[in-house]
Order: sequence, then C-alpha cells, then structure tokens
Amino acid sequence: MATDGITFSLLGPLEVRHRGELVVVPARMQRALLACLLDQAGSSVSLTTIAAQLWAGAAPKTAPATIRNYVRRARALLPEPVLRQVSDGYQLAISPEQLDTHRFAAMIARARAARSADLFAAALRLRRGSPLSDLGEVPIREVVATNWDEVYLGAVEDFLDARIERGEHASVIADLTVHVRRYPGRERLCGQLMTALYAAGRAAEALDLYRTVRRRLVDELGIEPGPSLQRLELAILRGDPTLLPRDRAHRPTCWPTSTAARGRPVPFANSRFR
Repeated sequence: MATDGITFSLLGPLEVRHRGELVVVPARMQRALLACLLDQAGSSVSLTTIAAQLWAGAAPKTAPATIRNYVRRARALLPEPVLRQVSDGYQLAISPEQLDTHRFAAMIARARAARSADLFAAALRLRRGSPLSDLGEVPIREVVATNWDEVYLGAVEDFLDARIERGEHASVIADLTVHVRRYPGRERLCGQLMTALYAAGRAAEALDLYRTVRRRLVDELGIEPGPSLQRLELAILRGDPTLLPRDRAHRPTCWPTSTAARGRPVPFANSRFR
C-alpha cells in the first residue's frame, strides 16, 4: 500500500516522516491544513470545516481557492494517495497506527488496564511538547492542544498514582510539587501530593497543603474543596494506615475510599480553577 511508511505526529510541533525520514512542510498554513485533516484522519473534512479551523470567523473570500493551493503544495510532499479529494473536501487516508495520538491513547489504555507505571512512562515519552506548538494562533491548534493536553495530564496523574501505589512516595514528591505549582487547580494532583507527603512521614505538610488549596478555592471561587479531597484530609487527620506504603500497612492505596470499577481510586475533579 502506497501510504505505508508515512507517519504523522501532533503531540508537539507537527512532524511528518516517510520511511523514517523527516518530511519538511515549510509553510505554517500548510502544516495547519494537515493538522485539520489529521484531527479527523480517515474521515472527510469539508472545505467549510477547514476554513473555520484555519481562520475562525475571519476566513477570506478566497478561502476555497487558498485551501486548494495548500492541498496542491502538501500533495507534492506526500506519497500518493495519502491526501485525497472527496465530494465536499479532503481526506487523509491513513491507518490509526500512523498517527501518534492514536498510539498514545492505545498505550495509555494498556497502562491503565495493567496499572503499570512503566507503561505509563513509555506512553508519556511520545509527547514532544505542547501539541502543534509550531502553528501559532491558528484555531486548529487550540482545538487539538486543549483535547490532548487534558488527555496527557490525566495520564500523568495516573502515572503518579501508579508510582505512589508501588511505594515510590519519596521520589514522587518532587515531581508532584512541580505539577501542583504548575496546575494548582487540579485537585487530584493536590490530593496525590498530600498522599505522598503523608506516606513519607510528612503529615503536617500534607495538611498544610490542604489548607492552602482550600483557602485558594474559597478566596478565588467561593467554593470548598471537593468531597474526595475533604475525605483525604480527614483520613490523614485520623492517621489512616491504608495510605501508608506496603511495608507499613495492610493495603496500599492512593485515596481514603474507592468506589470506582475495578478498585480504581475515586478521581478528583480534573480542574476546579486555572
């Protein structure tokens, strides 16, 4: 099949490779066009949708002709018949495995099923930076980045869970501290850091972190922390042994209670404020 050997990467600057060799797509708007088609790879993307994702509400009157010109130049860089014209637009005819976002999602699913820190680490290495960071303010970049940044952060949180569950409390504290500073509104990260601090014998710091998070939520949003974070604070106050490492407790877990399927920890709200 002629499309074999070509791969596309969205998790970082747009990257195209053919049989391992980098394919340089020099013009930013040509890369943006490919991003539009890759975001719906295998499906037909209409000219109207492409125009909206390239120019938002400010598409020029010449948008259809301009898009056709971008397509013509992109086709010159890609093997036939990757970029196809369909009835009302265009399509990238590739298999899911040729796109890094599909491979990333599949690896994350396997890691979650196995609750494996090693598999999470391998999946997270696929991310080379912020999705489509080379496209500037083109609307398609915001669409893709918003989606895959959230998927990435959720995977990071699951990776940290897996490390905590296998007793890496001391080493994970430094990583969690960085993440909590960067994303102070993600209650799950805050809860993970509280858990790791408590398990490392630093309960006072864990409770101090809870008070800081609560104060920020109340002052900025007028709300209390979510139920999971409140239960975690209470568990730490009570000296809950189930939050301790394997060699100091009967049962290791990241959270004070668990009701989700397959014994997974009760998740915190992903983002209460930014």
